[in-house]
Amino acid sequence: MVTGAEVRPRPRRAVRRSLRQRCGPALQRLGAAAAVTAILAGLGVVAHTGLTASDPGPTTPAVPSPRDPDELLRANRDALPRADRNGSRTSPTPTPTKSYDPEDVEAEVIIPRGDTAGPCASGSAVESGLTQHAIWVHREVCHRWPEITQYGGVRPDALPDHPSGRALDIMITNSATGWAIAQHLRQNAGRLGISQIIFEQRIWTTQRAGEGWRWMSDRGGTTANHYDHVHVTVH
Repeated sequence: MVTGAEVRPRPRRAVRRSLRQRCGPALQRLGAAAAVTAILAGLGVVAHTGLTASDPGPTTPAVPSPRDPDELLRANRDALPRADRNGSRTSPTPTPTKSYDPEDVEAEVIIPRGDTAGPCASGSAVESGLTQHAIWVHREVCHRWPEITQYGGVRPDALPDHPSGRALDIMITNSATGWAIAQHLRQNAGRLGISQIIFEQRIWTTQRAGEGWRWMSDRGGTTANHYDHVHVTVH
C-alpha cells in the first residue's frame, strides 16, 4: 500500500469506454428504431404523428360511475307520462281517425258540369219548365247514361217539387243502373245543386247527409216507393 500517494482521476476516454461496456448490450436490444424514438421523445417530438409532446394525444373515454338505484328509479319515473307516475298502466289515448265511407268518394265525372253540356240526343223535351239546377241533373244523367230515355219533369203534384220545376224523375229498367245513378248524383250533389234523392224506398238529403240512406215508410206501390225511378229534388 502506498501512503501519501496522489490519487489521479480516471481519464475521460476510460469513462466513455466504461459506459459503452455497461450500456452497449441494452442499446443493442432496444434496436436502432427504439433508440431513435427515445431520442426524438427527449427532444419533444412524437414520432410518426406530426404532433409535439405538448399536443393532447388520444384519450381513453371515461367509464361512467354506476348510478344509485334510487336515482335511476326516479329518472325512469319522471320520464313516464304524468298519469303513469303513481304506478297505473293506462294506455295513451289514441288519436281519433276520420271514418272512411267509400260512398263519400267523389265519382269520376265525364261531363265537368251539367250546364256546360248541350242538350241530349233524346229526352231533352223534359227540360221545359225545369229550373237551371234540374236541367244540369238531366244533362248529367242523359250524357252519362244514354240508354235512359224516359224522364219525368213538371207535372201537378201535392208536393211543390214537380210543379215548381225543381224535381226530376229518372226512369230506370234495373236496380243496378238505378243505384249507380243515385250514388253518382249523391256524390256530386254540391256541384249539381241537389238537395234530395229517393230510390227504392230510401231517401238521402243534404240536411241529414251524415245519416246516409234512410228508409221511408211504405207508400203502397212500386212507383210510389220509387222502385222504378230515381227521384231528384234540387235547390
